[in-house]
Amino acid sequence: MRNRLCVTCNEAAAGYLKASQVSIPARSQIIPVRSSFIRSPVIEVDLGDSDKQQALPSIHPALEQILQNWRDADQVELYIDPDPNSQLLMVYLLSHALAAEVGHTNLLIFQRITPWGQQLPQTQSSSVVAPISVENQHLTAAAAIWSAYSASTPHAWLGLSLDELSHFPFMTQTREALLDDLPSAETGLGSSERLVLMTVADEGCTVGQVARAFASDPLHLLSLPLVVDLITTLASGVSPLIAGLSGRLRATDFFDDVDAWDTYVGSYLGLTADGHKIIAGAIDFVETQGVDRWWGGTRLMGHTSWRWDKQTRVLIPPENLMCENIGTPPWICGT
Repeated sequence: MRNRLCVTCNEAAAGYLKASQVSIPARSQIIPVRSSFIRSPVIEVDLGDSDKQQALPSIHPALEQILQNWRDADQVELYIDPDPNSQLLMVYLLSHALAAEVGHTNLLIFQRITPWGQQLPQTQSSSVVAPISVENQHLTAAAAIWSAYSASTPHAWLGLSLDELSHFPFMTQTREALLDDLPSAETGLGSSERLVLMTVADEGCTVGQVARAFASDPLHLLSLPLVVDLITTLASGVSPLIAGLSGRLRATDFFDDVDAWDTYVGSYLGLTADGHKIIAGAIDFVETQGVDRWWGGTRLMGHTSWRWDKQTRVLIPPENLMCENIGTPPWICGT
């Protein structure tokens, strides 16, 4: 094979490929792609500063070069982990390949339950999982999934059909995990806020233990920088939910300061009175704390927000919205 392109969802997966395929042809390329699609804007957004900067997925500037390498390759292989962010990366790439009319007859997708970066280097990928040979139906399903996630409301995401999801083995669990990360109907907590507070709740714990709780979660929704930012948010403001955080409060502060990072990670956390009340369901997170974050193409902002009722599988829009513009009260809105 003259020209083989391997695209991975992170550096760890790329490291596995390099270790396991030392005999790959010299013209083969292994490209790790790292981009955050969770709790980050996935559509073009004017940030409103003086330079009118735009917020887009961090992969966006490299996308054209990836697609060009794709066009030039004799075979393209995507190595995708089961976590939601990696699944979103996959459909993002496939949907843009469809839009750019990049050929897919030479495209294989390798996916398995265990992340590729945890695979033993002596194990060949083809011996542990059968690749998916991409057909046009995979591209159109990916485009529908990406369009739903980047929409301005979560309705299309909930409305994805089983046929669209079935083309990718981990996409149904990705849909459910992301719906669960919307503010809940009961407490206003997304699954990520809930995991932080429940990990801290009983006897307290360190920041490092919270980070390990996310890392050991099979769905692995948030990367470490996002976990740090979430802990910082929950420990800040007029009525913080977490006490005990030491050191500077943003993940970017620690890249060049080991001592500050060690102090932060070693912080011993406990819930405040409001934190205990939210866990107990006595007060509502969104109503009392407010929210300002992205969920796909949906901006969650203010003291009302989109909610997800997991028990009834109903989406509840913010109080100032009316379903389908026909006057239906928001508390009975569904899909």
